[in-house]
Amino acid sequence: MEDNLAAWRADPENWIKTHLRVKSKEGGIAVPMTGDFAPSQEKLVRLVAEIRGQGKPVRLVALKPRQVGATTISAALIYHATVLWPNQQSQIVSMDLESAQQIHEKNDLFYELSSPLARPMRARSSRREMLFANPKRHERATRPGLRSRIFVESAKKATIGRSMTIHHFLGSEVGYWKDGEERAVAAMNAVPELPQTTVILESTANGVGNFFHKMYELAKSGTSDWRAWFFAWFEHPEYRRAPDHQYDAKNLDAEEVTLQQAFNLDDEQITWRRWSIAEKFHGDSTKFKQEYPATDDEAFLLSGRHAFPLDQLSAYERTVERPQPMRVWVKSDGRISAESRAQSSLHVWRPPVPGRQYVIGADSASGIETGDFQAAEVVDLGSRQQVAEYRSTVDTGDFAGELFRLGIWYNTALLAVEKSMDGVNVLAHLAHAYPNLYTQEVWDEVGQKVTKKVGWVTDQNSKRLILNELKNAIRWGQLTVRSRMLLEELKTMQRDELGRFGAAEGKHDDLVMAFAISWWVARQHATIVGYVESNPMQDSITVREPLHDRIRRYRLQDEEDLRPTSL
Repeated sequence: MEDNLAAWRADPENWIKTHLRVKSKEGGIAVPMTGDFAPSQEKLVRLVAEIRGQGKPVRLVALKPRQVGATTISAALIYHATVLWPNQQSQIVSMDLESAQQIHEKNDLFYELSSPLARPMRARSSRREMLFANPKRHERATRPGLRSRIFVESAKKATIGRSMTIHHFLGSEVGYWKDGEERAVAAMNAVPELPQTTVILESTANGVGNFFHKMYELAKSGTSDWRAWFFAWFEHPEYRRAPDHQYDAKNLDAEEVTLQQAFNLDDEQITWRRWSIAEKFHGDSTKFKQEYPATDDEAFLLSGRHAFPLDQLSAYERTVERPQPMRVWVKSDGRISAESRAQSSLHVWRPPVPGRQYVIGADSASGIETGDFQAAEVVDLGSRQQVAEYRSTVDTGDFAGELFRLGIWYNTALLAVEKSMDGVNVLAHLAHAYPNLYTQEVWDEVGQKVTKKVGWVTDQNSKRLILNELKNAIRWGQLTVRSRMLLEELKTMQRDELGRFGAAEGKHDDLVMAFAISWWVARQHATIVGYVESNPMQDSITVREPLHDRIRRYRLQDEEDLRPTSL
């Protein structure tokens, strides 16, 4: 072993291929990793060798599709770094103890079936630990063995990585760790910044905004010593299928044409993709993309609990336009005017047209730079199109001024301001100045009358109501989105296990809420509701009925229903 040690240490790829075995895909037979070394594994192990060749510690974030062997090769790299050097502490942590132990079982297989020349003395082996040392305690003083150790732990344990030094760390399925940042940071801080140390964080995607996503984006940006690794489905040589009469590669749809042009896919890859969507995912292309992403962005965006249908949102890419930054201001004679201005918080796609009606939905915030944004969305009442957008971190007084000028410019638009804690301050500035503020009609059960309250009141019920209405409008293509920022917020909105809407961790939903308010109010106040398909020669025109008239009509109908009929 000593004769080959230097070569083995310097070439982990060759050592792993030569000495380690894994279970075959066909059954329980152990096969050399030489024959089972997938391209994804080769790509990852060579990236580690490249980093080591630069004399740097390995700091790697691996975004893995399913079934490409990323976890196996990561475990093999940790094993290599542990059994070829003395006094190494290696830790494997997964989202729960069972999955961590499943990874650790690979270490047992590595040891039991490796070449005797590459098998150091082992003093202890259990489901949670493997100690490489002389099994005879009385000989350890003169012949200690490596004194290296691999142990496993669950990410649910609060004390992982504390009060110890770790040289090699594998975090598996980090995207699914509860309190992932706290757990991973504790473990990573136990790893010294030395060239021969290793930290690999690997996971399938689990939405955006969580710790794993942030770490991956940081590594991808190249602004740190961390490296990002991703393996697309079409890089795997097994994902091919000969064209046949049922799943041929003729008559490509728009998405397939884009994929073929972007990634130079051949007919067999397109055929395999079509077959997989039909046979594995029952025709659902979105689920295929979740399991077999083509890009890292696709992997993150298509995972997690999404609030809005991503396939329909993808269609809105076609309506996104470059806006015109503008400033709306008051001239010396008191008239409102607008002009182009670079780096403005107001983005305009369609300026106001005389005679048209507009709605502005506004979501207010505290106005501090580290908090949420002041946001406003302008919707054309007739066409249901997004025509302008405002987002800034100004304080509530300045935001009220911006809304006033914007509303007057858009033909004194109906202005609906969310009545949150900060929104109350905005409304206080507007209450006696702006002539067309939205008022909610609320039925007072005690007084048996309709009351009107200025502003939009957001609670869990009203939030779910307007966001579900927005989701339906997106699903059926009833509106036009032109803002890239709004589209990105829509893509990263999520729903929790109770069905509540909210922004993903580290993301914002200010534009979404402003747009949902404007869309709801526009629908409630629109006069033309749509085209009647059953009678293509006639439009359906419905005038919105005030709430108090509607309640009175319902009462009369109830009285009529309860009145006894004459015989």
